[in-house]
Amino acid sequence: MAVRCVLFDLFGTLVEYDASRINQAYPNTYRFVRQLGIRLDYAEFLIETDRVFAELDAWSLNHQQEFSMQEFANRFFAVFGVDADEQALDQFSELYATEWAAGVTPVKGVQAFLSSCSKKFRTGLITNTHHEPMVMNLLAAKSLRPFEIVTTSVAHGRPKPHPDIFLDTLASLDIAPEEAVYVGDTYRADFLGATEAGLTCYLIGQHARVPKEFQLPTVLDLPMHLLR
Repeated sequence: MAVRCVLFDLFGTLVEYDASRINQAYPNTYRFVRQLGIRLDYAEFLIETDRVFAELDAWSLNHQQEFSMQEFANRFFAVFGVDADEQALDQFSELYATEWAAGVTPVKGVQAFLSSCSKKFRTGLITNTHHEPMVMNLLAAKSLRPFEIVTTSVAHGRPKPHPDIFLDTLASLDIAPEEAVYVGDTYRADFLGATEAGLTCYLIGQHARVPKEFQLPTVLDLPMHLLR
């Protein structure tokens, strides 16, 4: 069956980023935390936020459910006995997500590539994230906007590699899995998730468990002539 749709991962596929949570700079988030009366030095702040994230990551992996930045903020504040209201949770979430994403940059040439791809196929984005506004802001700021559909794990409820996030996205487009290709960069979340859902998957980089013909140096190397 001919390929009609190409779906993309975001982080590590269309944009370059640092997956760490402690290498980024969080001056505004840290200032906000101090204003709420949480007395941590900056190094302690990085360690504690990373620890809480790791706890929630483990929960998410075990339950195959996504958590939001607001849920992260609530758990972080609870550690210090701070009963934050919704406004504070939202403000912390926006500050943290914005500062984490400050160093994210598009893969060179990706905007023109996506524009060309969208003229040949229906295109969409499926990404794991704890904060959908951050993703939408990145897509707008980096001119990555040719997608017919954007599915985020936090809005969907299921993170990759759960097959439902792939299948529900395709259902919204009225596309069968065998008519779609997914392009990602991680073996478990992207390759296993997409292939379990019935899509063909290409991965960026070298992966010992992935056939060589489905490994790409960059997303720009997607062999669109082979997808027909």
